[in-house]
Amino acid sequence: MTRKLIFRAEVSQTIGRGHLSRCLAIADMLKNSFDISFVFSRSEEDFASKLIKNYAYFLIDNDTDLLDILKKEDIFWIDGYHFSEEWKKEIHKLVGEFIETNDIPYAAENVDVIFNQTPGLEKTQFKDTKAALYLGLDYALLRQSFLESAKKTAKNESGNGVFICFGGADTFKLGEKFVEELVQRNFKDPIYWVTNAAALVEQKNNSKNVTILSNLNEKEMIHYMSIAKVLLIPSSVLSFEAMAIRKPIFTCYFVDNQKLINKGLLKQELANGVGYIETKKDVEITTNSFLEFYENTSLHLQQIRKQTESLDGNSTNRIKEIIYL
Repeated sequence: MTRKLIFRAEVSQTIGRGHLSRCLAIADMLKNSFDISFVFSRSEEDFASKLIKNYAYFLIDNDTDLLDILKKEDIFWIDGYHFSEEWKKEIHKLVGEFIETNDIPYAAENVDVIFNQTPGLEKTQFKDTKAALYLGLDYALLRQSFLESAKKTAKNESGNGVFICFGGADTFKLGEKFVEELVQRNFKDPIYWVTNAAALVEQKNNSKNVTILSNLNEKEMIHYMSIAKVLLIPSSVLSFEAMAIRKPIFTCYFVDNQKLINKGLLKQELANGVGYIETKKDVEITTNSFLEFYENTSLHLQQIRKQTESLDGNSTNRIKEIIYL
C-alpha cells in the first residue's frame, strides 16, 4: 500500500494562498511516491477548492478532528501559524512523521522535521529545537516550472517595465499605491499589476501603460514576470520564484512572517529594497529608491549572478532524499 502524505495548510481570502502554494509545490515533488491529500476547515473550502488542482481533500470542523483521522503510518505536513504546541504534541503521538514548513524560527519540540527556505538562517536561531532542520534556498519549496527555470544556465536580462504583485492578502493595498505613485510620476514603461478581483472593480486608473492582471496561472505568472525589467514584490515566496527565473527584484515587507526573508534577501544581495512599509507616505519614499534601482543595470546583473549562485533548482531531489530516509 502507498504511504499517505497529508497536508494541513492555512488558507483564506485574508491570509492568502502562500501556505497552500508551498504545500502544493511539495505535493507535486512527491506525488509519484505517496497517496497525497489535503485537509481544510469548512470555512476554508470555498477559497481552497479553487487552488487545490487534482488532489483530494477532506473537511474538518476544527483541527482537533484530525486526532480521529490520522494513522501511525501517515506522514503529516503542516504550514501555518495558528497551530498550538499542545495540539502539535497530540498530533506527534499519532503519526509516523510530523513535518512543518515555517518562516519564523522557534524552539520546535513537537515536530520531527522543519523546512525553512529563508536565506541566511542559522540553526542556532532555532533555540533548543529537537527537530531536524533543513534551512535555506537549497530547499526552496517552489512550483516545478520555477524550479525548472532555475536549472537553466541562460540569464533573464531582457525585459521592459515593472511587474507589481503583493499577493491576495495585500492588507494595505500596497500594489495599488505603487501603481498610483508611478503613474503620478509619469512612469512611461509598462506596469504589469497583478491584483485580486475586488481591486479590479475598484481600479479607476485609465493609464495606457498599466496592464491589470488577475487569477493568473503558473505559466501566465512566469510570462509576465519574465517580460518585465524589474519585479516590485514583497519578501515572500514570490521573491524566490523571481530568483528562479533570474529577474531583478525590488522588495519590502508588510507582515511579520516576511521580516526575516526581507533581511536575508537584502543581506545576501539577492534583492534590493527597503524594510517594512504600510502607508502612502512609505510608498512615496520607497518609490524614490525603486526608480533609482530600476535604472541601475549593473546592479541588476549583480543580483542575477547572486541568484544563480544561491538557487539551483534542485530542491526536489534534496527533499525526496530527506522524506525517503
